[in-house]
Amino acid sequence: LLKHSNSRCHVPKGYKTPSDNFPNNFAKIAQKNYPFGQFLTHYQTIVSLSSAVIFVTNCSIFRYDCEEIWRQFEKAVVQQASCNVTEEHYFEMFSMMPQVWPCDRFLFWSKTRMLVHSYAAVFRHFWTLEDTLVGFLFNDLIWCGQEEDSGFDFNSCPAWSTCRTHPVYSLWKRASQNFAEMACGNITVLLNGSITNAFNRKSVELDSLNPQRVNYVNIKVVTNPEGPHM
Repeated sequence: LLKHSNSRCHVPKGYKTPSDNFPNNFAKIAQKNYPFGQFLTHYQTIVSLSSAVIFVTNCSIFRYDCEEIWRQFEKAVVQQASCNVTEEHYFEMFSMMPQVWPCDRFLFWSKTRMLVHSYAAVFRHFWTLEDTLVGFLFNDLIWCGQEEDSGFDFNSCPAWSTCRTHPVYSLWKRASQNFAEMACGNITVLLNGSITNAFNRKSVELDSLNPQRVNYVNIKVVTNPEGPHM
């Protein structure tokens, strides 16, 4: 159930966007909430202004120590080869953003990204990986480091699926494992039945579910992701 796609981040349930005037007001809110210009300026030198503002503002919505989260993220990736970042490198960063979700609301998915969020929008009590802080902050981003460089490389990184120790792959693997470990009560899984091997018996989530916490698994198989029926 590891995922990465090019679709846009969405605001987690229970939170409101700062404004519909997205670019200008996000910038104003980031400046208001984060007067530490050095942090924002440093981040802007690594990614575009829009990405910096989105990261900082999204993090502030959750009211976490965004400076420390960034520092731990930087520590995990900077001056590492693009295929030399493991899950363990992100341990400190994940420890800075603990979250607990209500039972009976966990929604897992595989190869059904567009459908799963439409489904979650209708049945609004569900929570997906993208609703967690790490999902909200890092969705849609590609990053890596270079051994000889003290910054990030956002322009020439290999595809995240190139190796199992790619910084993007490792982060989402750790995030997926954490999400599965949090699951409790009755959980739902949305799978794509139109492809071969819809059931992945080696998925990170399957191995991470705790039978002492999960009572029931409701598996929904979509035979035609483009159609209206499930």
